[in-house]
Amino acid sequence: MTISNVSREHTVPTALQTCYVQCDITGGTPPYVALIKYSVDGVAQTDIAMSNTGGDTYQGTLPVQANGARVEYYIQVTDAGLDASATSATYGLFWGTSAISNGSGKIKEVDANGVLKYKNYYARVIGVATVASGTFSASNLDVCLQDAFGGINLFKFSASTTTITLGNSYTVVGALDQYNGKTEIIPDDATTDITDNGAGVMPSPAIKTIAQLLASPEDYEGMLIGIQHVSNTGGGGSWPTSGNSANIEITDDGGTSLLTLRVDSDTDLDDNPEPSWPKDVKGIFTQYDNSSPYDGGYQIMPRSTGDILDDGSLPVSLASFTAIAQDGKVTLKWTTESEIDNVGFEIVRSVAQNSGYQTIATYKNNDDLKGQLNSTNHRNYQYTDNLVVNGVTYWYKLVDVDLNGVKTFHGPVSALPHAGSGKIVNTGTIPHSYALEPNYPNPFNPKTTINFDIPELTNGSTFATFFVYNALGQRVKTLYRDNITPGSYTLEWDGTNESGATLPSGVYYGVFATGSFTKTIKMVLMK
Repeated sequence: MTISNVSREHTVPTALQTCYVQCDITGGTPPYVALIKYSVDGVAQTDIAMSNTGGDTYQGTLPVQANGARVEYYIQVTDAGLDASATSATYGLFWGTSAISNGSGKIKEVDANGVLKYKNYYARVIGVATVASGTFSASNLDVCLQDAFGGINLFKFSASTTTITLGNSYTVVGALDQYNGKTEIIPDDATTDITDNGAGVMPSPAIKTIAQLLASPEDYEGMLIGIQHVSNTGGGGSWPTSGNSANIEITDDGGTSLLTLRVDSDTDLDDNPEPSWPKDVKGIFTQYDNSSPYDGGYQIMPRSTGDILDDGSLPVSLASFTAIAQDGKVTLKWTTESEIDNVGFEIVRSVAQNSGYQTIATYKNNDDLKGQLNSTNHRNYQYTDNLVVNGVTYWYKLVDVDLNGVKTFHGPVSALPHAGSGKIVNTGTIPHSYALEPNYPNPFNPKTTINFDIPELTNGSTFATFFVYNALGQRVKTLYRDNITPGSYTLEWDGTNESGATLPSGVYYGVFATGSFTKTIKMVLMK
């Protein structure tokens, strides 16, 4: 008995889609008992019976899963006489949209030998391009995408005609792979599996010492980073002549910590003389280790001469910048990884994403916004904007100001203040239709996240509610109840009731409603 032509409906389903799996079965004695055996995040699920859809073809449907859920499945068949059986290969994918993370069970996780655990699994990621097409290769697509969790190399052999614009956001569906220790996502078709979402928020380089990078290198692989006070030790190759590449050995602490600076001949670095050290250097943190264990070969790859900066000139590095909407106010929170000559921060605000920003707060009259001047330590900052109107989306940019008065802008981020106690964030994209995704994680404790979409509207806004009900049908929480403008939103629930008391474990129902759309999701609070 043979199982052949195994396929599935979607390469990577969204968090709103089921996905049928089908195959052809021949040999043995029909009728067959065909089952999809599958697991979610390593936990075995109830088998799914496949039915005959005509001829030799059998089909069964995998249910909806949350964003980032890791799904493995295979097909097991026995014939009518129970004297023949067959089992397919095992297939793996990450459902919905996944974070670019190397955490446990995430798409970039590696084992103790640095080997990618989920090689050949398919995934969907959304990230901002930190490398433009043509930067590191004239013949292949070889760029990097980064989200709030990490970075990844987007590679496709011979796809040099695909244009990736620096700073734009992209959605990519592809197979996970590893090349000399470096994690890649490889689309089957660079034309159809890469979507340009338009301008994104360019991440600031993560400013780290070489010692910090090498202490947890997989955390930074694929990310835009910056290293201060870099010198050439002379222990590596010589600065290359035009048309050649080279590996330069660098240090930032007098030779105790060493790293390779890769000069790529596709950039303009080899067309220019070696800089006068020390310098600050920006670039992509990557890896080239041609044998397991993949625990070495880490490099920084500057993208151009513009990534070689005067010593001590790298700006404030942000670890995060978020806006949290509440009833009648918006709280801004940000964390710096390092600060260089940072006098303080200013906050500018607008009701439009791309214009009309005005200063609403400054370090000049608010001590909470004063910087640390020079520091390599993390620091958390917070500012609350109380001069807002519920139902209006506000956009914020964070501005750091150095000793010379030079301003560097971060963001924008947006928030929609509203009646109701749920924390809500607008991601800035405008979807094509209404949608409500399953909450994640689910089951949860203590918090869960809900994503929903509001499409373009003729009158610019609509009234929306998100209520939480217990199993008895009693409303226990109002997460949102106000006007809302088009956008993709993330709403957070912390498992409390209207009084702020923690609810008991159990099943709860989230009901999202507008004038023309209603949907319910089941949420399990488990303590």
